[in-house]
Amino acid sequence: MRKLTVLVGTVLFLAAVAVASASTKIIPHPDPSRSLSAKLDWALASAPGDNGFWIAYTIERQMPSGTFFNGDWMWHQHRGIPLADLLAGRTSTDDMNPGDGAVLQEIAILLRYPSAGAPPKGVSVASLSVPVDWRRPVLWLGPASTEESFERLTDLYRASASDAFKEDLMDAVGVHDMAAAVDFLAGVLGSRENAEIREEAAEALAWQTDPRAVSVLEKAIERDVSAKVREEAVEALGEIGSEAAVAVLEDVLWSGRDVRLQDEALESLVESSQDRSLPILIEVARNHPSAEVREEAVEYLAEIAADRAVAVLEEVAMNDRSFAVRTEALEILAELPGGAGLPFVVKIARTHPDGALRAEAVDVLADSDDPRARRALQMWGSE
Repeated sequence: MRKLTVLVGTVLFLAAVAVASASTKIIPHPDPSRSLSAKLDWALASAPGDNGFWIAYTIERQMPSGTFFNGDWMWHQHRGIPLADLLAGRTSTDDMNPGDGAVLQEIAILLRYPSAGAPPKGVSVASLSVPVDWRRPVLWLGPASTEESFERLTDLYRASASDAFKEDLMDAVGVHDMAAAVDFLAGVLGSRENAEIREEAAEALAWQTDPRAVSVLEKAIERDVSAKVREEAVEALGEIGSEAAVAVLEDVLWSGRDVRLQDEALESLVESSQDRSLPILIEVARNHPSAEVREEAVEYLAEIAADRAVAVLEEVAMNDRSFAVRTEALEILAELPGGAGLPFVVKIARTHPDGALRAEAVDVLADSDDPRARRALQMWGSE
């Protein structure tokens, strides 16, 4: 298995001090082979002044090629040098080429302290290949095991009285792909923590490969009192994208009366796999009890496979019990490449028994930029 980045060792740390930019002072631990606990003690004892600083270290995990973690509040429009380059003494900002397949990435865990002696204010995660503009000194600890990192972060969670910090910690815990992380996040989801923390826990479960994450999210969808948490759980299932996750999403799509959650389930199915979602979209467009969800399905069909779903779109335009859904299907048919749907729109304008829909079809033709639509109206007008 090829690594995306090279494990940073003592030599690189010492080199980094010499090459760090004036705005980024990196203070490396003198012996990165020591335990994370010992290195953290050293960092807190070496904290530089009262203007804030970072304590950072790395863990390893398998990641799909071309995917990266990026702590949004830390990065400034991807300015600066990738952390791996900075630590290795390089000044290039060229993108790294990860190749194909899964790769073993080093992920930086970044704890932000407002001043020496204060508890951490924030935490984020970032792949070493992401450009960074630090703006504060960095106490760099080097590599840590997944287990000791997880233990440290969950200790911080239990000790913290800050909801905002706990929200940040969910992301950091989520990058640890391990059974204990699933158990921890499941506990948070089932707790009395505020909804924002539970939302972050649901999102973090999407990064877990343990199949139990699916059942944890399913339980949250069934039981959580917060609509936002339920929606986040649905979105996480779409990101997981396994057969079990898709089965739960389909169940959500067809059960209950929460149309907003059904819309979210439909979107998550499409984002998980367009090809796999196509037959689901067709079935929803034809038969879902909610007009809003049927209309969403029609819109997704237009986005991902309109040319392969012409017959379904025609069927919906002709027969759907909702005027809004029929109109949506007509507009999509009129915009199909090569004018493939225009003859049917003309047919609706001429012959459909619903006068309001005939008028809508005429308006759709009149609004079309396709010259064939204008010719159809002109020929019809001259008859």
